[in-house]
Amino acid sequence: MAVMRSIFAVFAALVWASATAWASDGGRLADFRHDMADDIAKASDYLDQTRKGENLSEFTLGWFVVGVLGDLGKQDAEMAEYLHRDGRFVESYLINVFQYNAAHEVAAFDAMAAKGHRNLRLAAREALEVLRHIPDTDDDPQAQGKDRAELALALSRLRDRMSAATTEVATQ
Repeated sequence: MAVMRSIFAVFAALVWASATAWASDGGRLADFRHDMADDIAKASDYLDQTRKGENLSEFTLGWFVVGVLGDLGKQDAEMAEYLHRDGRFVESYLINVFQYNAAHEVAAFDAMAAKGHRNLRLAAREALEVLRHIPDTDDDPQAQGKDRAELALALSRLRDRMSAATTEVATQ
């Protein structure tokens, strides 16, 4: 039993030291920058595909937006609380809330942005806009083209806002 306590004490000390070093060296900021760089690269790839006339799937863009909202929410407690209200996951928010009242949810992020963390919250808003403009392959080619143009605009804005959010977080 004493050996177990000693092992546990050593393990706890290592975890604490590691966490302290991670926090003191800007680990969270470095993680956020890395996550945003990955998300910006994906947004750029999706933008290129969209501009080439490809219809990206709800699945692809949905999981992308889940990741983006999760990454942004880690830097903004109010946004995270909004997305995770009642213990839900981001996926549940998108399926059970956003899907049924998209315009209201976009407006909610606009209102949050007016209160602070402007670029973080507007990046989240643009991520939601991406989901509003996924082309439907059952639509006529003209309607799909219109949706692709709107999706390209949303992806471009999202990419720009994520870049600005990275700078915003670094200066806080």
